[in-house]
Amino acid sequence: MGPHLAPLTQTLARHECHRHDFGHRFRSDVIFLRVFGCEECRCSAHTARTLGLCNAFMSTNTVTLDTDSVFVPIASGSSGDNEWSEHTVIYGCVSVGNVPQLAIDLLVSTLIESRECRLVGHLYSPALMPLSGPDPYRFGGQTLATSAQVFECKARKLLIIQQRTPLYKESRQQFFDSLAKWLSTAGVKRVVLLSSSFIEHLVEALDSGDCYPIKCLPNETHSRAADQTLATNWRAVARVDPFTLQPSPDGRIHLPGSGSLKELLKSMDKTGVSAIGLVLYCSEGDNRPHSYAFANAVNQWLSLIDFKTTAGVKTWIVPFSWRHLFGEEPPKEIY
Repeated sequence: MGPHLAPLTQTLARHECHRHDFGHRFRSDVIFLRVFGCEECRCSAHTARTLGLCNAFMSTNTVTLDTDSVFVPIASGSSGDNEWSEHTVIYGCVSVGNVPQLAIDLLVSTLIESRECRLVGHLYSPALMPLSGPDPYRFGGQTLATSAQVFECKARKLLIIQQRTPLYKESRQQFFDSLAKWLSTAGVKRVVLLSSSFIEHLVEALDSGDCYPIKCLPNETHSRAADQTLATNWRAVARVDPFTLQPSPDGRIHLPGSGSLKELLKSMDKTGVSAIGLVLYCSEGDNRPHSYAFANAVNQWLSLIDFKTTAGVKTWIVPFSWRHLFGEEPPKEIY
């Protein structure tokens, strides 16, 4: 258990169950900070809310639980929504080859190394498949890896959301709506959604011959005129005929394997959040080269890291969790 979680668990332990006169204690899931109810009679989270446990500070140095928000800060005093106006959000959709996750790993690891990035919270939703693990960026680090983590680079007005696990299909829309509502309330400037799709579905007529082809897909709220770099950096995802898969102005967006990209773009539109999807076409396998290409493209567009001037950082910092990603290298003697 991380040191910032202990006060919450201790505080909850001091509250007795008032619904049933058994003197049972409330417990908390220390990973997701959700109140489940008392251990013995399993009182509902609604009962806990009636006791005032969810929507207020429970004691000094204890996090605030907001049952209406998908965002859970790791500690009181973390940046609030009003401090994230004009921020750019980078979000990785779970998609082909986990290329967005690998690219965000490079961004976060490098920014942590330059001391410009810190973990400020997690996303919690019943739609997220649960996950916990050791610190993915530092050997022996004290930070838990969870299903979806939020990192802040205050000087660069940047939020990075690393989603590591897929979504349960029954609750997907609830998660999309909650995420869009939170980002809208926070007043962020724009959301950059990273995704990947199977390269065999890239329309040949629009294939520019790039080793790592990237296309863009803005939502209706996003103003192309305000972001001219999109027109010069990437071509738009083409609409294709559903039967021939050839370009057609009356066709549909066909992005198999791109995860929740299209649904998120629609949800952002509902809340008036400007969002742009970047899709890298690839195949499953060793996708580390694709992730470097993706990270380079995003970095060049948003001007996040200047490797010539950033102190202590001359190239992408490979995360600790990438070690032995595909096992040991084969012995050179066999060649």
